[in-house]
Amino acid sequence: MFEFLQDQTIDPRRRLAFAPCIAPFAMSFGELNRQVFRDEPTTDELQKIINVHTYEDDHHWPWLLSDMDKLRFNPRLSFNESLEFLWNEQTINARAAAYYLYNATYQASPARKFTIIEATESTGNILLANSAAPARELTKKTQYDYEYFGAGHLEVDTGHTFCSTESRQVIEAVELSEEERQAAYVAVDETFAVFTNLMNELLAFAQQANIQPALESEYLDYLKVTTQNNLYTDRLAAPATAAPTADLKPFGCYLLEANLVTHAQLEEALQEQQEVNKPIGKLLADKGWIHPHTVEYMMQNVVLPQRNHQQASIINVG
Repeated sequence: MFEFLQDQTIDPRRRLAFAPCIAPFAMSFGELNRQVFRDEPTTDELQKIINVHTYEDDHHWPWLLSDMDKLRFNPRLSFNESLEFLWNEQTINARAAAYYLYNATYQASPARKFTIIEATESTGNILLANSAAPARELTKKTQYDYEYFGAGHLEVDTGHTFCSTESRQVIEAVELSEEERQAAYVAVDETFAVFTNLMNELLAFAQQANIQPALESEYLDYLKVTTQNNLYTDRLAAPATAAPTADLKPFGCYLLEANLVTHAQLEEALQEQQEVNKPIGKLLADKGWIHPHTVEYMMQNVVLPQRNHQQASIINVG
């Protein structure tokens, strides 16, 4: 898995195509931190450290959802289709990893919890150190920051409370009986075995995924051929006296990247737009090819923030 992530001869988006497969574990991990690892109130000093750690680690799943949007791994599925994916054979080891952590740490001693959490974090850090490579490559192409798979997640994880001097002093002062020590060795081996199975599953999923080539440059080239004006965008032509603006990506490009519309649908809407001069999003929604709420969400949460950032960069440079 880790060699696959580092292989620059493979498209970076394909190297991260395991993202949907890891979702059952990533979503469960937040709940494990809140409901199983955490134990409040407590007088045990090691459990107090674990509790602080759980607050640092229970909210990373939105980063995964954000990255899957940016990677265009967020298809429209029915509720039944979503359930079938989450509980199919392709994600069995992702679910098994969550089940193992629950079974191994529920109402366990703080020392046992700490042992298993540390083994889990070590595996996670290796994965993130390697996923940061394709994430960097994609950032150069798309200008997006990848919160879950990028270097930022690794920086957060390696800066956890467990790593502080005060915490290490408490941890090193914990005394284990010989029986507890041997049990800890077994727990570490079991944890690594579980996550080895998960890494193998992620690799198989990525290699088998049907990843389409990047569409942005293809679509922009198509727009240049189709029309020489800017009626295909969601804005009207800027007045000649307007301030310089960034070369803004057309709204239809965002929809195409997100697999919300097809090439054929977009082409038909573009042709119609030249006659009626309406925003492309409204034309697509009027035809029933995309929900109006989806158009509004994309504009408010994806397009406008990126354009504002581009415009700010132009102003700062100017």
